[in-house]
Amino acid sequence: MNLRKIFKNDVSSSAFNMIDGEIRITGKWGQISIISDYFDIWFIQPDLQPLSHQKLTAIRKNFPVDGELRILNGEAYTQTRDEASVRHALPLLGIKKKRKLSPETIKKLSAHLATLRKAS
Repeated sequence: MNLRKIFKNDVSSSAFNMIDGEIRITGKWGQISIISDYFDIWFIQPDLQPLSHQKLTAIRKNFPVDGELRILNGEAYTQTRDEASVRHALPLLGIKKKRKLSPETIKKLSAHLATLRKAS
């Protein structure tokens, strides 16, 4: 499994980072990696500083994954195979969404490109 292929339509390309020789999705409050067909979800700040107790409590209440969320000193950890629940957890991890163009913007850009093609 490849994180880039799985989440290419959901996550900004700037959220994909190479850490310790593997591709990870990093956010404000956590990281996602793949370890032997499991999504490894780790709640911690990007600079590996611990999260506050209040933040971890809010994550525990809103976390959609059915597996056990293990909370340690300032960090939390879980593994799951459910791709949909990982997608639902992306905002909790503080991961940037991929920007999507509105239909109006697509029309404007295509019209602009058409005028550029005619000019050349």
